[in-house]
Amino acid sequence: MDVLVRPLRPEDFDQLVGAYAARFPYSIDPVRWRTLLDDQGPEFIVLVAEVSGQIAGLGCLMMNSRYPLFREWNIPEIYDLTVAPDLWRRGIATALMDALENSARDKGCEEVGLGVGLYADYGPAHRLYATRGYVLDGRGVTYDQEAVAPGASIAIDDRALIWMTKAL
Repeated sequence: MDVLVRPLRPEDFDQLVGAYAARFPYSIDPVRWRTLLDDQGPEFIVLVAEVSGQIAGLGCLMMNSRYPLFREWNIPEIYDLTVAPDLWRRGIATALMDALENSARDKGCEEVGLGVGLYADYGPAHRLYATRGYVLDGRGVTYDQEAVAPGASIAIDDRALIWMTKAL
């Protein structure tokens, strides 16, 4: 399968809120796509993976992470990597990760990081990141980028994350 990875363009908006969003089992607010388009720049890179002229996935690189440890250590964050489930295991996420890591490397970064959810829906991501050489940052679970204290109770939702880094 030929995968073209390229920057997100304004003309992608209709496809993002239409066919692309319909391929996911959860609802995606069209405002989110507009925000990604508007926020692009040197500090926030948004790439799409295109297969046969259709957007099949998307990923972002934030040079200034919201995660305090990454921000303190100047580690850029790969953010919001998504691939349409009907296209999983076809190299699309790998192509996006390669491009995002290369973007960080091109900006002079020696390391890149990411946060990943804890529940089973994130299992494929856990496996992908481990095989690509990402390791846990050793800080444990966070909720809304804040460390979770031992014994605390949190909801295991998309705001509960573990964080990983990889040397470039």
